[in-house]
Amino acid sequence: MDGAGDRSPLEGNAPIRTSGERGFRLPPVLLNGPPGIGKSMWAREVNRHIGIPRCGIEGIAE
Repeated sequence: MDGAGDRSPLEGNAPIRTSGERGFRLPPVLLNGPPGIGKSMWAREVNRHIGIPRCGIEGIAE
């Protein structure tokens, strides 16, 4: 096997960055759903695989 199955689908899609290039960019995403389904975990994993900083906003409905 060539090892391609060992990688995340997101790995390899980001271009190599050189000085002055903007590189890989994702559009803003709003994850919506009930508590406990993995929205935060998914966002952390995407950021970990891509290697970009993340910004999270916690909202509590009362």
